[in-house]
Amino acid sequence: MSLIRSNIKLAHAFSLVDVVVLATLGATVYGLISIGSEWSGELRPTVEINLSPWALPRYVLFSLFRGFAAYGLSLLFTLIYGRVA
Repeated sequence: MSLIRSNIKLAHAFSLVDVVVLATLGATVYGLISIGSEWSGELRPTVEINLSPWALPRYVLFSLFRGFAAYGLSLLFTLIYGRVA
């Protein structure tokens, strides 16, 4: 009789959280396998970089704006997180 009760407890051991975790794990493994299959080809850059000295100021501005955007997002996150804490 105790063997039957242990089987019943095992059936109720899984919850919705377990199903979500297993589904997420399965999706992650599937995603990694599908991305890994793309790496079998030859690597070809798709962006052409202009090596002219006249293009350098434009690339410097792109880098500067990227840095300002990262700083702004970091500051915004810090202020919101600090306020919540």
